[in-house]
Amino acid sequence: MNIFFVSKKYRTVTPKYRTEPGILCPPSFITFPVNQTGISGGVASFVCQARGEPKPRITWFKIGKKVIEFDGGLGSVLRIQPLRVYRDAAIYKCIASNSAGEVNVSARLEVLEGKNGSCFFF
Repeated sequence: MNIFFVSKKYRTVTPKYRTEPGILCPPSFITFPVNQTGISGGVASFVCQARGEPKPRITWFKIGKKVIEFDGGLGSVLRIQPLRVYRDAAIYKCIASNSAGEVNVSARLEVLEGKNGSCFFF
């Protein structure tokens, strides 16, 4: 039986089981990116972590185009800086893949135009 603990605050899923050596397991997300709103000139970070056997490859896409790929680790952080309205506002997709399968999740980044003296409250 598999038991999972879910944290709504950080959007994480923590499996409380281990796999036997030599058994292939498709990727599953531990932490996945969430929708964000940033201000032009600021910073946005998306976190994506997955586990599986063998260790999954994490690949980030922006509007269908590959942004970056991370091999053999637990996960990755996609950091976008400085934010620009027309360049960075998009849907970003994280794909975790290994020889046993593939999973993906998407998150939207909205970028607001910052102006001197403007205040933004979320």
